[in-house]
Amino acid sequence: MENNNQDIKLCPVCGEKNKAIYKYCNGCGAPLNQSQSGNAVDLSPNNPPFKASDTGYYGRQNTEDGYTPNYIPYGMNTKPIYEGTPDFNGVSAKDVYEFTGKKTELFNKLCTQHFSGKAGPYCWPLFVLGLIFGFFGMGCWYLYHKMYKPALGFFAGAVVQLVMNICSLIITCEYIIGNFTPEMYNSLINGFLNGDTTSLTFDFLNITHPLAYLLHSTANLLSLVGFALAIILPFFAYRQYKNFAIESIYTEYSKSALPDLSVKGGSKGGLVALASILYVVIPIIIIFSIIGNFVTEFYKKDMEFSNDGTSNGTYNELPFEFDDSSGELW
Repeated sequence: MENNNQDIKLCPVCGEKNKAIYKYCNGCGAPLNQSQSGNAVDLSPNNPPFKASDTGYYGRQNTEDGYTPNYIPYGMNTKPIYEGTPDFNGVSAKDVYEFTGKKTELFNKLCTQHFSGKAGPYCWPLFVLGLIFGFFGMGCWYLYHKMYKPALGFFAGAVVQLVMNICSLIITCEYIIGNFTPEMYNSLINGFLNGDTTSLTFDFLNITHPLAYLLHSTANLLSLVGFALAIILPFFAYRQYKNFAIESIYTEYSKSALPDLSVKGGSKGGLVALASILYVVIPIIIIFSIIGNFVTEFYKKDMEFSNDGTSNGTYNELPFEFDDSSGELW
């Protein structure tokens, strides 16, 4: 199909063909200054060719005819997101926006929370992290936003819970080895040989000292507390962050007339990654060390029973019971 020159504008910079209604080139964003004679372009000294590298950038531009080209000249429709937003209790919206690390979505949530007067909006990232990782996950959310005090509180809860479980495992392993008898060994071996591995293994692992049972139960109770906090705290998380931002901005202005708020605020993704690695790697090393020591001691018992002839494999059931209510070995 042959194009009508009256319906085409040639870009003076890149030569792209544009529709007559376009005010800017759809290829590079240059202004399309068309004279009355079709494709003729005014290239007088007062109207030099457009240089996309100097004044163009990716974006969208509303025109009188409603068309929005792919690129627009620099400086058009670049109204800052915070422009026209009221102050946050005496702190300018611009400062709050810079404090968030210029995160538009986070800034909008803070605006919604502050100017609506409500507790929300609900912080779904905090909910998901708390639901999956408990205290540690919630601590990571606060650490990411540089709210170090609540982050340390949640990390402390996660460490206490982890220490309780590890101590429970240590006490249980030592209790089993310390009270291990030839009858227990024979019943285990017999169970493995008869194919009753699963039930015997669970019965064996349920042998525990009352203190280990108490520690494990307390750790489970802390998990329930963490689950409840993961549901409740997201209602107030953005209010907490907004108050933290306002307080921090006031503090920074008391130190300097031109503070760098993006450094004080922003996020700490690298620190969160480091904390996550330490939280995973250190417990794995400790647990493998405990299990390795347990297996070594179990092997020594095996050799001891084999050498003195007490391992006769005559027991079909475990000669003990486990009381779930007290955690005692009968």
